[in-house]
Amino acid sequence: MLLLIDPVLLLTSLLLIALLPLPSSTYSASAPRPSPPLPPPASSASSPLQNLQNLNSLQNLQNLNCSHFSTCSGCSSSTPELLPSHTSAASFFSSPSVRSHFLPSAPPFRLLRPSPPASHRSSAKLASSPSHPFLPGCTFGLYAASSHEVRPIPGCEVHHPAINGAAKALGEATRKAGVSSYRHPNSFQGKGKNAGKGRGGARGNLKPGEGQLRYACFVVELSTGKVQLSLVWNARGHKQAQPGLSRLVKELAKKEPELFAGIWVNYNEREGNAILNTKKGSWERVWGGDFIKEPVALSAPPAPPASAPSLHFLPSVFRQGNYAGFNQIALAVAEILSSLPAPPLKVTELYAGVGLLGLTAYANSPASFSYIRCSDANPDNVRCFRKNVASLSAAGHAGAEAAVSYRPLDAAAALAAGECDGSGVVVVDPPRAGLDEEVLEALCGERGGMEDADTLVYVSCGFKALAQDLERMFKSGAGWKVARCEGYVLFPGSDHVETLVVLKKGGAAGGEGRGGGKGGGGRKGRSNKR
Repeated sequence: MLLLIDPVLLLTSLLLIALLPLPSSTYSASAPRPSPPLPPPASSASSPLQNLQNLNSLQNLQNLNCSHFSTCSGCSSSTPELLPSHTSAASFFSSPSVRSHFLPSAPPFRLLRPSPPASHRSSAKLASSPSHPFLPGCTFGLYAASSHEVRPIPGCEVHHPAINGAAKALGEATRKAGVSSYRHPNSFQGKGKNAGKGRGGARGNLKPGEGQLRYACFVVELSTGKVQLSLVWNARGHKQAQPGLSRLVKELAKKEPELFAGIWVNYNEREGNAILNTKKGSWERVWGGDFIKEPVALSAPPAPPASAPSLHFLPSVFRQGNYAGFNQIALAVAEILSSLPAPPLKVTELYAGVGLLGLTAYANSPASFSYIRCSDANPDNVRCFRKNVASLSAAGHAGAEAAVSYRPLDAAAALAAGECDGSGVVVVDPPRAGLDEEVLEALCGERGGMEDADTLVYVSCGFKALAQDLERMFKSGAGWKVARCEGYVLFPGSDHVETLVVLKKGGAAGGEGRGGGKGGGGRKGRSNKR
């Protein structure tokens, strides 16, 4: 739907976008390593960016000095200019039709840059490509735009240094172990059946669909600098991946034992563009530990002898690409929840992943919560969540096991199971496609399940879907009003914005939403399975 925008209001809003640095008092044990200082970006004295220059951390406004910029599809800008996704968010929240659904006390939209451009990405999925036309060995990079031709990106500027080091070590190990790169059926023209999957051999002998290593996934444990490595192997299982897989793991363990926290393999011989095989039994740990862990982000360091609790991650669960940057969103959510009136709060978090948002809020202010119910579809999240709760208890939060819970249900199933019954606050962090239809209908009052909710905290990684969801909620007559909205540039150089929106039902000003919900919080249709 085309929005009519007042040009004067839009210009004013863009000039007031607060690309503010986060408070220096913010404590996070997983903060990214600072990059070397670079000169501020050149711009004219009349540009909005120049006018905001004195309000920004210059470190977070550096240019990207990456040698791969002209050929890599990962970044669309090497300067901290406002990209289309940023201006789209500012335009949406400054339009009269949306502003009419703001609370009188709601501040204007602001855009924050929590990370410097260099080294901000602490996880990456890289495609494999042959390192030599006729010899085994792999190099790693991203597909060129609209193709399956891999462009190697050694020493990528946005990657954490440990990712670059691990990718280099893996490439060298594949050559020594005689491991071949997978040849995507669409990477070049050819005919014939995709035979010999899982076999090695020189590139010149491989047909489309053959080869061994398809992708490599790197996740940095920021607290140690070690890498959780996942090898996506073109095979049905362990037996079909031999002997190449064992040779490669042995080479890595021998040459770089201090670089890796753990090495996993994901068996994926399925055709198509899905990087990982999500079916049961497709993952196997072949070296090192199961989990990587990071300290929970805290607004202030814990008083000795207490220590920060940890969040645990398996390679099969989702972890944000800019983990340290996303922690600033988690701290913002924690501050929002702890400032709501009428504690202790009854909170449900849908699309919870391993519980990062809810558990961060609880760790920062446990007395603020009666309960936090978390849920998500991936059953592997449960193992991580249990480790997370145990870590909270060990860090001195004795009530954590009673206060926080988890159910391996997708959002629609969680709603049907009564996870939102009695909860005054609902937190959602859906995938890029936005909210499930059932969840949106409940928020709009078109079905039951969220009658007690008067506060919604919506964290979005897909702005287009967020805008559509909000417009539908506004038109529903359910009474939702924006209390706070801000964007986060988590991936400098990429045309992407993460958005945090707080909505209150019934037009309550400021923090007048109840938050606590009604009744005892019984759940309709609750199953015994946890």
